[in-house]
Amino acid sequence: MAASLGRANREPFDKVIAHIEALTQRLDGADPFYLSSCLMEMLQTHKVGDPAMYAPLAEKGALAAQAAGRWDLARHNWIAKAGWYVRASSDEAALRETQIRIAETYVGEGEAALKRQTPSYLAAAHFYELAIEAFRSVGQAADRVTELHKILLDYQKKSLSEFKLVSQELNVKELQDQSIARVSGKSFNDALFALARVSQPPSVAQIMNAVISIGKNSIFQNVMPSTLVNGEGKTVAARAALLSEDGNDADAALRYEMYQYAARLRSTYVPAVIEPARYQITLEHDFGVRDLVPFTTHNPFIRPGHEVTAATGLAAGLRGDFVTAGHLLAIQMEVSIRHVIASHGVPTSTLVNGIQSEIELGALLRLPKALEVFGEDRVFELKGLLVEKAGSNLRNLVAHGLVEHDAFFTNDFSYLWWSFLQLCCIPYFGRTREQTPDGPAAS
Repeated sequence: MAASLGRANREPFDKVIAHIEALTQRLDGADPFYLSSCLMEMLQTHKVGDPAMYAPLAEKGALAAQAAGRWDLARHNWIAKAGWYVRASSDEAALRETQIRIAETYVGEGEAALKRQTPSYLAAAHFYELAIEAFRSVGQAADRVTELHKILLDYQKKSLSEFKLVSQELNVKELQDQSIARVSGKSFNDALFALARVSQPPSVAQIMNAVISIGKNSIFQNVMPSTLVNGEGKTVAARAALLSEDGNDADAALRYEMYQYAARLRSTYVPAVIEPARYQITLEHDFGVRDLVPFTTHNPFIRPGHEVTAATGLAAGLRGDFVTAGHLLAIQMEVSIRHVIASHGVPTSTLVNGIQSEIELGALLRLPKALEVFGEDRVFELKGLLVEKAGSNLRNLVAHGLVEHDAFFTNDFSYLWWSFLQLCCIPYFGRTREQTPDGPAAS
């Protein structure tokens, strides 16, 4: 407030500064709380105070806090000391050493998390992540980053035991019975048509409204950030709070929650609708790859030369062999999307210095032509299923060999198979309607 009065009336400002300096010197780096570091921050903000006097006091407070195992307080004091070096614009080596001290406080806090009455590898991993980012910002610390990263990976794996299962019972018997009835007693082709037509991708607008509605009743979701970890405990995605003051962060957080919500919808839809119908078809029909080839031949969704490969993936998925289907269809889905966009005259590769490189799938799905051809709802579903880290990210996980055997038999890969079947059948409906008058009508 004194500073806001302006330079023409410095008396109140000088009095306040003198009081702050006197109090800081009286505390003499022995402050058991955060007052000293906050006072030093105020002095630095207004570009007053002697760095040669206050930097040693900040260090004294930091060392005392470290000795007491109070790593957060130590970090505040080291940050205050670094601020004095920045203000003095001198001794770059001392500044770097102080920045390293700041980074090491995260390591100390991580190790302290393992010495609690209830040790937490989850908390330790969090602080090690912060330490790694701090060392990267310091620069020229590759060896230390590598060392900490190895420890982080170990702690992340051990942290999985701290996650608690949250479940809710849902009675889907009626939906399962309806799904079975939908395909029962039909020819093989008509049964697949019926399964392919059971639903369309959920509306993006409906998903957004649902997430916003949930957020209104969830204080923590609105004000707390969130992270997503994989089966090894590694953080693979993160979002800010939904009510973040940064508009870009808030929009990204909303999108993150929408992909998460869509993934939960899939996990409900698969056991309620897709799997009962798929299994019923296997009970009523003998089939092989040759029976699926007609679905992929002369099909605008299938790139020429890939007909048998796509049919092999469809047949495997129909049999419940999602290891084979997942490996084939996660990649064939990209091949088909690229083929469809290219067939509309849109380049799917770049040319730089005479070298052509294929555009990655996420960028393809962001093209205006993708929205025009597939529609907003389908594009959102494909992004979440195939390439979004906040979603299922199947294309990338499969391509990088990150899916363990048992993980192929989860709802995501059944849904991937069904989505590929549906996209194959959309053009096939119209082509075969007159040939199979008892089959499903074109949508």
